[in-house]
Formats: sequence, C-alpha cells, structure tokens
Amino acid sequence: MSLTSSVEEINSVQRRIKVSLPPDLVAIAFEDAYRKVQKKAKLQGFRPGKAPITIIKKFYGDSVRSDVGEQLINKHLFQILKDKNINPIAPPVVENMDVPASDKPFTFSAIVDIMPEIDVKNWKGLTLSANTYEIKPETLTREVDLLRRRQAKTKELTTPGKASAGHLATIGHKVYKDGLLIENMDVEEFPVALGFKEIFVDLENSILGMSIGETKKTTITLPDNYNEPSLAGKAVEFEITLKNLQDLTLPEYNDEFCKDVGFDSVSALSAEITLQLTKRGSQLRRQKLEGAIMDQLRTSNNFEVPPSMVDQVIDSMINELNIEDQKEKKALLKNDEVRKSFRDTAKIKAQNTLILWRIAQAEKLEVTDDRIRKHILDNAPGSDKWDDKKMTDFIKQVRPRVQENLSFEMALDHIVANGKVTETVVELDVHG
Repeated sequence: MSLTSSVEEINSVQRRIKVSLPPDLVAIAFEDAYRKVQKKAKLQGFRPGKAPITIIKKFYGDSVRSDVGEQLINKHLFQILKDKNINPIAPPVVENMDVPASDKPFTFSAIVDIMPEIDVKNWKGLTLSANTYEIKPETLTREVDLLRRRQAKTKELTTPGKASAGHLATIGHKVYKDGLLIENMDVEEFPVALGFKEIFVDLENSILGMSIGETKKTTITLPDNYNEPSLAGKAVEFEITLKNLQDLTLPEYNDEFCKDVGFDSVSALSAEITLQLTKRGSQLRRQKLEGAIMDQLRTSNNFEVPPSMVDQVIDSMINELNIEDQKEKKALLKNDEVRKSFRDTAKIKAQNTLILWRIAQAEKLEVTDDRIRKHILDNAPGSDKWDDKKMTDFIKQVRPRVQENLSFEMALDHIVANGKVTETVVELDVHG
C-alpha cells in the first residue's frame, strides 16, 4: 500500500495538501525513532545503548509520537510538493494531523502559500504628474534658523505671558481616538520651540496663546505619512497642558556661528544647506511620483497576496520601528491587534513589490555590479576611499538586498520612461 495525496485550490495563492500514509510507512518511522532513542537511552540494569527495543517501546512509546509525526511530514510533504510542481514561498503550515500510531494510517493536511500569477497590465503610457520643488530664500532661512535653534540659549520669562513664537514651551499631552486614549502617544513633558515647525502645524497653532498651567483640547488630522499606519490621515483629539515657557535667544548668523557648526563661512554653510534641500526635493518628488504610479497600477491589477508574504512585511514594519527594548519589540511582533493595524498597509506594500518584481522580470531589467557600486558610492559614507578588494567584498555581502531594491527602482524608472509626466513647480517645505 502506498501513500495518497491530493491538492485543493483554496484561492489563487494558497493550496491545501492532504496526505495519507499507510501503516507500513508509519511503522518504519516508529522503528527508526525507537532505534535513535535506544542509542542514547540510559535505563537501570542496562548499559547505554544496550536496552532491548521491547523495553524502549514500553518506556518511550508516548514520547516518540510527536517526533514520528514531524518526521513523517517533513519526509513526505516536500517530496509531494516537488512531484506536483508546487513551489512554496514560505514554510508550509500544518493544519491537521493524526496522533501517530505504528499500526494505523497517518493523515495530515498542510496549507502552502504560492506566488500569484501576475501579468501586469496598463503600466505603459501612464499619465502622471510630478512636483519640481523650488528652494526659495525663506526655505533656506528656515533651515538656518533650525541650526540656530539648536545652539540657542534659554532664560526664564521676566513677566508671565502667553505662548508665542520665540518661546521654548514645555508641554504635556494625551491623545484620544474616538474617545479612547492612545497610550503610546501619552507625553508627560516635551520641550518645543514655537515658530520653528518642530511639531504639527495645527498642534503648534493650538499652543500659541496658551498660558502656563492651562489645559485645552483640540482636534487635528494626522498627516498621511504618519509613522503609525492605523492613525495616518485620521482625526485625533489632543489634550494639551502648557507646563512652562522660556525665552529663546538665538545666536547671530555669521561666520563665527558657521565655524561653531563645522563650516568656514556663511557662504559654505548656505551652499551645503542648499545641496541637502535639493536632495530632499528630489526624494520627495520621487516618493510622490512612485505613490501615484503604484496607486494606478494596483487599481488596474487586482490580485491576491499570499498571507505569509503579508506577515513578512508586517514583521519588517515592526522591526523598523524605533524601539530599542528587544522584549517590547518581540511582544509587538506577537501582538494580534498590532499586527492587524499594520495588515492593510502591509498588503499594499506586498502588492507593490509583486507588481514591480513582475515588470522587472518581463522587461529583463538587469542590475549590474556597476549599478550596485554606484549605489554604494552614493549611499555609504567613505566608500569612495575603499580599495577594489574592500568594494568587491562589500558588493558580495549586500548584493541580494541591494539588487532587489535597485531592481524595483529600475522598474519604476522604466514605467516613468514609458509614461507622460507633467511637471508642476512648487515651493519646497520640508517641515510642513
């Protein structure tokens, strides 16, 4: 008698594999398990490894069952997947299994996630709009003021007053969504320089005019790119308490100040700030253009995403959170509510990845070592001073991850090159 198996299509990205193993195969697995135990068993009255199999079965019969079940699944499931040309993208998940018995058949079922079949449509000829970001003098001034703010000195107010631009305000706040407290946004004391766009504009505007000791409530809409996806673009209520006010005295913007922050002169610092603002503008343009592209492509290409892939993206999103406590991070990874809050965004990210991956494949977009080298030179400080051996070794080390990212980047470039982009000049406001 031989094993039997069947494949059930759950959906386009999942298969259920059902397997039944005959008693003779199960008996062989039990005998193998007993022999392994026999070699290590220490039983009174017998030398190590010399206890009779009948005694081993009597003492270890129950304890080997789980090992036998695991061995039977591992031995036969992957061979079945290979025989049926099913390529899992994650370890199969055992759904049901019998308790193994040496004289009975053993049946089990497992869920397998597979890559969806995607033929990306309508990616050529997209009509796109993009912003070209203009750096105005006032933008440069704001950046300089932020540097001066970091070097500022504080002093207590000589007379009581209301919060205004130029003050350092110490605030505390609680945040509510639909009447429920959002605990991780609860802040006891937080210093903020007013007039420097260090916090959300609407939140800063609510603080202006408050007196020390005053508490007020205000509703603001969090930005669409807020780092907690479940709150992005949502309206929340801030309960703000102004705890203290101080005057801020900023240093003069001159060559002496520039030397204090590592530059020779006002012109040298201004040139560096302009360069960094230009880079930010390019990055922002790219991010918004990519977002518009992927929104259009997801609309015209609807497909299911393997649940295991979504889970992998959720893991990455949680791991990327700025949480130093590893215990806390591990707890978040296992928290069903937290994972649920990330799921919609993770699914979108996974869809984006699959669309770009398929376009890169279809268009045979190849990431060369020269392109990887350029990426490293642009992003790894000091890499321009590496010798050939160090660069070659580093390319080998980072190739899989960088190759994937650059492949997606090339796919996006390819989409843009095959579309029509209308440019609009707008002012760069990196803090707005």
